[in-house]
Amino acid sequence: MDGEPLTAIDRNVWGVSFADGDLFFATVASGGRTWLMEGDLEARTMTSVATDAE
Repeated sequence: MDGEPLTAIDRNVWGVSFADGDLFFATVASGGRTWLMEGDLEARTMTSVATDAE
């Protein structure tokens, strides 16, 4: 999150929306914070796009 790997065990992912190809967006929560994430299915990665998002 915010450029660092999220290793917390209290992760929650919801609101997944698939775009073109392997691209998707999701909301992730951990530690009382939320992020809008951009993900890549093939690379198996997610990168934070915005904080305090749902």
